[in-house]
Amino acid sequence: MESPNKPLFGPAFRGCPFLEAVESSEKLFARMSGKVSPVVGEMTLKSILTNMLEYAVLKHGCLAKVEQQGVRVDFSGLRDAQSREQQDQALSAIEFFFGEFVQLMGDLTSDSFAESLRQMAGETFAEEKA
Repeated sequence: MESPNKPLFGPAFRGCPFLEAVESSEKLFARMSGKVSPVVGEMTLKSILTNMLEYAVLKHGCLAKVEQQGVRVDFSGLRDAQSREQQDQALSAIEFFFGEFVQLMGDLTSDSFAESLRQMAGETFAEEKA
């Protein structure tokens, strides 16, 4: 799985306070999964998330602290990042996770969801938050 070259969040994501970024990421994923779940099916989405998280942990070890709860993802385990370096790693991991999710959902649905999911991400981390 390769993430698209186009950045999903942009500079506003990195510009907001760390804990706010983690919390907003959790809310964003809830919105995204709520949008795709009726189409791909809850069981399919659960399976996709399980496999995706396993893959993402291989790329970003800090994602091992993220918990899957059905079709939801709990990012709160990342909140304990203390140093700026740990926080940057966590933000990079979140960006990777969302990039993979949007790419995968786009591939699975012939891109019918990719743009709307990207728009959700852009709205969540709009420039006004920076």
